[in-house]
Amino acid sequence: MAANLAPISNLVGEAASLPGMRECLQWFTREKQWINDIHLQLCRVPAPTFLEQQRAEWIVGQFRNLGWSGDTVYGDARVIWAFFNNPTEFAVAVRSDGCGEPIRVVMELRHLRWQVRRIWLPNELLERVPAGT
Repeated sequence: MAANLAPISNLVGEAASLPGMRECLQWFTREKQWINDIHLQLCRVPAPTFLEQQRAEWIVGQFRNLGWSGDTVYGDARVIWAFFNNPTEFAVAVRSDGCGEPIRVVMELRHLRWQVRRIWLPNELLERVPAGT
């Protein structure tokens, strides 16, 4: 089984050696105490199962203290959701102000580069494309 993990460990090693990644990892090392303090504060907020509202409000407050307004906006587009499906696959949904349904994109890390693997376009956007295009 360990033999199957060798390509992944090589990929992780290569990624960790990239300048931007190295700086990111150094940030986590440098800010370890702050991260531990915030984690401890978070754990002290009561959040019994199905009653997590108080903890969620605390987290939103922390983001607002860091300058987050509640929306991630790029031009006239808003990020609706974004997450990693696995270490090498990222999914995101983006909605333009003029569209009801979001555009969904799945990206995959191949050879240390992110590539679009799949895109879902809403019908209302496809209907705007001239015939024969």
